[in-house]
Amino acid sequence: RPLVHHPRAQVRKEVVRAIQQMNHPNATDLQLSFLKDPDGGIRMAAVRALGQARYQPARELLLQIIQSRECRGKNLAEKASLFDALGRIGGEVVIPILEKILRRRRWFFLRTRKRTELGMCAALALKRIGTPRAIAVLEAGRTLRDTRLRQACAKALEEMNTESLPRASPPSS
Repeated sequence: RPLVHHPRAQVRKEVVRAIQQMNHPNATDLQLSFLKDPDGGIRMAAVRALGQARYQPARELLLQIIQSRECRGKNLAEKASLFDALGRIGGEVVIPILEKILRRRRWFFLRTRKRTELGMCAALALKRIGTPRAIAVLEAGRTLRDTRLRQACAKALEEMNTESLPRASPPSS
């Protein structure tokens, strides 16, 4: 535990990597403590690890972070990693929250870029969830006013269709 709060970011980053290698529930619990690390790279590494592990106890904390005011100030890569992990972990229960984020009205003079980024990230999470309900939200998102959000929804749907296509087998020699 003391290494979780080590003053050097590189040490904390290595702890995140080591925890990810361990396949133990208590180790994954430690990843949660890194979600509030002052270093964005460490937060992102922890979020990715939690998402890859599909660690259900992280869902509520991820939702709190995503819905917080501070989330708007994070860079796009960090936001995308948060939403990607939520898409892997969240399931059907987070779809209404993601839909609300995606459809949130934006007044042209009120920090539209930050809110649009959140909506684009919500489309990413909905793609990860991939259920019929998530697909319906993405389909509806193709009619939104914001061009970037429409494009994000269309791209998510296109990627889902591409990923679900059967792969051609390599030619036999």
